Amino acid sequence: MKKPLSLRFKKIRRCLAVRSAFKNGLHNHLLARFFARQGVSPKWYHRHRFQRAAVLLAAFLVVLSSGVTAYAYTSVHVTDGSALYPIKQTLENVEEKMQWSPERKATFYLKILDRRSSELTMLQNKNRLDQVDSVRASIQRIIIKLAGVQSQLDGREHGQLKQRIQRKLETLEHTID
Repeated sequence: MKKPLSLRFKKIRRCLAVRSAFKNGLHNHLLARFFARQGVSPKWYHRHRFQRAAVLLAAFLVVLSSGVTAYAYTSVHVTDGSALYPIKQTLENVEEKMQWSPERKATFYLKILDRRSSELTMLQNKNRLDQVDSVRASIQRIIIKLAGVQSQLDGREHGQLKQRIQRKLETLEHTID
């Protein structure tokens, strides 16, 4: 009895397929010839398997670190004393350095004040009174920076921003107390 045509084709395909041992040997041989032509000896990290593993590991680390960084930066629950708090502080410091104009600095400080005030209310709701003082001190430092930037804003073109700053400072006085 004859085998079905699909089984015969599988057998033929298997017989004609290039073996992985041959592929690896050819790859190593080509690497050796390439490095011989260049006049250098191949290193252990030039192996194909290591390169693939290194790329996968690097991609995994990038995805993992970007996710952790994004969480640390945006989360209200990352406060002073948290393991991710230094990451949050570093990102905020870098972002602060990237603000060149007084308008952008003012909007940045307003955003940070919003974050700190939400952190403060979250800490007060959870009765973490030991961390409340450090958040209040952070808010005071940002208010001082914002006052310095507010004095740099001039004329009618920044009137709306000045009003926004004034409203935020008034609401913070009630929140901090």
